[in-house]
Amino acid sequence: MSDSKGCLPPRVPGVRPSASRPRSRAEQPQSLNVQSVLPLPPSRPAPDATPPTGHAPVVLLNPHAQSGRLGKRRPLIEACLTRWSPGAELHVSQSVDHALRTIASLDKGRRVLVVGGDGSLNRLLPALLEGGHTLGIVAHGSGNDTARAVGAPWRDWQACLKGSLAGPGMRMDLGEARIDGEWLPFVSSVTFGFDSVVGTRAQRSPSWLRGMPRYLLATLAELANLPHWHMQIQVDGREVWSAPTLLASTLNTPNYGGGIPAVPHARFDDGMLDVLLAPQLGKAEVLGLLQKMTTGQHLTDPRIQTHAYRKLRIQSDRLLPVLLDGECRGSSRDLEIRVRPAALEVVGGEAWASAPVAAL
Repeated sequence: MSDSKGCLPPRVPGVRPSASRPRSRAEQPQSLNVQSVLPLPPSRPAPDATPPTGHAPVVLLNPHAQSGRLGKRRPLIEACLTRWSPGAELHVSQSVDHALRTIASLDKGRRVLVVGGDGSLNRLLPALLEGGHTLGIVAHGSGNDTARAVGAPWRDWQACLKGSLAGPGMRMDLGEARIDGEWLPFVSSVTFGFDSVVGTRAQRSPSWLRGMPRYLLATLAELANLPHWHMQIQVDGREVWSAPTLLASTLNTPNYGGGIPAVPHARFDDGMLDVLLAPQLGKAEVLGLLQKMTTGQHLTDPRIQTHAYRKLRIQSDRLLPVLLDGECRGSSRDLEIRVRPAALEVVGGEAWASAPVAAL
């Protein structure tokens, strides 16, 4: 992909539409310069860039993300918006709170494009849900598991941008985890156990290390002192697990950790979540499990379990960090999780196939 000032159209990789898959189970902005409104006419007509709601789309950009690399993309993003969606609003947010206030100030039912990864999406979910907005994902994170799940060309942010500006929305399930008495939404995953410890370390990894390698390196670093916890787990009121435990992770999407297919059969549109359980293992066994997980073959191990559920409760003998979409949101010994069916409208499925960048 070329970052030329002329916004050269990149090629779109193959898209696997999630919408067509069969279901498997029943502070105020601080100054005017933080907002760029782009009324310039496009170099050629782009009628397909008009969102179905009739409102100009809003694009949120955190210039400090990825050690400032996203801020350097602002001129190119502005050029793309000028060509593809005249009138689109680019909001440059200085913090999560700033972005939340920006979303709260919008009319209901807008199309909001978030430039970032799963962690950025997670932090903005409450405001997106409150406003009834349609989410467009411009994948630019270290993992991009949500973008992968909805069929976005997650390796190509320009293709994500154009498809999100124009494509149709579809309904997506969300999950909620109760931490310190507060229900917090998530879109892709909740980790609790060894992978939450690994995820915490991964957040401290160098910013240039992204995707699955970031997660695998953090895993190897944590193997030196391999922990385990005794957990009791109830699925929809029924106890399914009571044992020394390596990990207990919930997924709404098939992948987590930057593309690891932890629960390959998971669907975000079936009204269910899936929990992945692994017992206490030795270091060599963890390495073997990790190798299998990268290819989705770990579910052939009879020690590994998955359960689909609507409500889940996990009780641990020790306090553990809880990561929602890769973001540490607190700690708990008694964690409750529930599904919110069809809670969010997100651009996905055929969006990128129906609005190819190469057509410009």
